[in-house]
Order: sequence, then structure tokens, then C-alpha cells
Amino acid sequence: MLLSIIKMPAIRFYTFGCKVNQTETQSVIDKMPGGYWIADDNSEADILFINSCTVTSEADRQCRQLIRSYCRVNPRGIVVLTGCYAERATEVLQSEFPAVRIIKKNECGDFWDIIEKYSAEDVSQKQRVSAGFANVRSYVKVQDGCNQFCSYCIVPYVRPILSSRKTEDVLSEVKRKVDTGVKEIVLTGIRLGKYKSGSCGLVNLIDKVTQVNGIQRVRLSSIELIEVSDELLRLIKKNTKLCRHLHIPVQHCHNDVLKAMNRPYFIEEFVEKIAKVREQIPDCGITTDVITGFPAETLGKFEDSFRVLKKIGFSRLHVFRYSPREGTLAYQTMKDCVDNKEKKRRSKVLLQLDLELRQKFAEKFVGTRVEVLLENKRSAGNGYIFGYSGNYIEVFVDTDSVNTLCSAIIVKIEKGRAIARI
Repeated sequence: MLLSIIKMPAIRFYTFGCKVNQTETQSVIDKMPGGYWIADDNSEADILFINSCTVTSEADRQCRQLIRSYCRVNPRGIVVLTGCYAERATEVLQSEFPAVRIIKKNECGDFWDIIEKYSAEDVSQKQRVSAGFANVRSYVKVQDGCNQFCSYCIVPYVRPILSSRKTEDVLSEVKRKVDTGVKEIVLTGIRLGKYKSGSCGLVNLIDKVTQVNGIQRVRLSSIELIEVSDELLRLIKKNTKLCRHLHIPVQHCHNDVLKAMNRPYFIEEFVEKIAKVREQIPDCGITTDVITGFPAETLGKFEDSFRVLKKIGFSRLHVFRYSPREGTLAYQTMKDCVDNKEKKRRSKVLLQLDLELRQKFAEKFVGTRVEVLLENKRSAGNGYIFGYSGNYIEVFVDTDSVNTLCSAIIVKIEKGRAIARI
């Protein structure tokens, strides 16, 4: 059965979760030998590669649902599972899905060796298939691991060891990607601000990456508040290739809840730092993560947090409903006292606030010229091409160009998205 599969090696990649997971999937794709092609549909895929996430129970559920769905439409296919869910619940998953090949994180670099060992024959006339992701933007993972142990978070239990890639290896990967046409590099890490390789810290690394010949734009993924240093702000302010965008997770805006979450700051510190960022870089987009329904979040504390979120005026909110994770401190010591119906209601309130904040932030730039990295067509009217500005506004540009950095004037804002013309 396995031999017949490898004779027609179509593979489909599916990634749950954060940009680090996306980066790790991309790394597997980049190493893909000839003879494989990327399928667009589960039914035509001989192999389904799933990079899992376990931050929420919903992510777990969706992963299991995907496996079951694939096995129904392709009962002879191979499912390969990796990622945080596979690390955390190996035995449970293996029991429920005995045919699934689980590859641990430390084995993922050998993914293709593991797959190809099932084949007793070489595939002739091998031809390399492109990565399948738009080549205009690419993620580069520079750091792994977290030791913060926020009370709600399972990640430090499945990625406990802090590690950083060698600076020269990062720069080599960036150069390879730029040589293939990548315009924007997104530096990622589980705890990006902890990057340290020899004497090179994150700010030094960013500076070096922006100097790679041909790079047009560099963006940071999520970074914690305590790692937004004065040195980093100075670099963002002066370096035109570095996007004026910071994603700083707040998670909640009430001190009682922050303490219960084991977050390393008071909300007053957060507000003060955001004010400092805006004072130095007025056009900086500041996005954030926020969790609702945490056990310590009473209705009153939710409403207090809502008011502070609105006052801070983030340019975008990523909203998550709290999900108990077995093994975390919150799971062991706190009763999940907010029911699912109320979590959904609070989440809906925050999502409406997100739309209002995106609209308000983008409206500041009506009539101004912004740099937009054009990516692909989306449904915003015929001829409009989608892209992001440096400060992370979604922009639709009236042009036929794609995969290029262009200068455009924002003419109006619709539902938090900008419409622009060259």
C-alpha cells in the first residue's frame, strides 16, 4: 500500500497556530526533494502533513477533525503529524489515530528521510515544486522556546528550552530567500525578544538583516512588552527598511487578571510603554493579543479591560477565548467559571471593538502616501490588488501589479481596510 502511494507523491501541507509554526512548515517545504507536488485538495493528497497547535482546545479539535476528514476522503493516504499538539498528547493521539505518523520536533528536520524510507524505488524525472506560499513575504525563525510560564499557556511545557540560531545562519537563509524574489522577511520566535547568539542580540540581528543586499522590508512578529527596548525603538525610527509595526501581546487590561495570568507587568506599565512608542514613532501600528473568559475575569473586570483596550487604541486586536490546558497552572488551580456562551459573547464584543480600532487607525492615513507590499487579488472590486502597509494596514490598491512594493495614496477606509490608488 505504501509503495503505491509513493509512486504518485502528492502532499498537502496544513498549519495550525502561530507564525513560528508557519515558519517551520515552510522549512519542511523548502527541503522538499524532487518528485513531490503540492496538492490543493485532501482528496488528491497521498500525504497530509499537519503542523499542529495546542494553545486552545479548539485548535486540538480542529486538528482531530482534519485527520478524520482526510481519512474519510483518502483512507489509503498517509497522515504525518507534528507540532505542539503532537508533542503534548502523543499517546492520546496515537491511541485515537494509530495509523498517523507522529514526528517529534527534534525529528522534523529528517521529515523527508522518514517519508522516503517507505519507498523502495526512486522516482524518476524529479522536478522541484515551488513552496506554495506567496514568495513576496517569507518567515524566518530565529528563536525557539519560552520560560515565562504564563498560567494559561501550554507552550513553555512543549517548547521549554530557549535557543537561538546562529546569526550567520539567519543571514544566509535571508539571502537565499531574497535571491528567490522575497521582498519582505518576517523574523519569528516563540519569545523573539530573547534572541541571543554570542554577542548578537535581537536589535543587532535586525540591523544586520536589513543590510542584506536586495531586502526591501523587514517585519517583526510578536514581541513581549519588557523586550521593547529604547534601542529597538531607535532602530525602528531610523531604519526605513524596518516596518513601523509592533505586535505586543497585552492579554488583558486588568491588573488582577494579569496577576492571575502570571504576566510580568502591570497595565499601567503597558500603557506607559505604548505612549512612549507613539511619542517616538507616531505612525507605528501596534497590534495585540487579548484573552477573554479567563477564570479571574469577572464581568466587571472584563468591562474595565474593555475600556482600557479602547483607550489604548491598538490598531488591531487578535481575540482569543480562554481554553483550559491540562498541565498549566490555571488548569490545576483555577476553576473555569466563565461559561462558553458568555465567552462567546465577550469575544464578539471584542471583535466589534477590533473593527472599530482598525477603522480609526486607518482613517488617520487617508490622503497620505504609504508603501504597500502587493501580494494577490482579493474581492474588493475588479482590478484591486491586496497588500499590507509597513504599519500593517490592509490595503487594496487600484493596480495590476503584484509581488512588488509600491507607493500608493489612501483615498478611503471601508470596514477597517484602506482603498488606495497609485
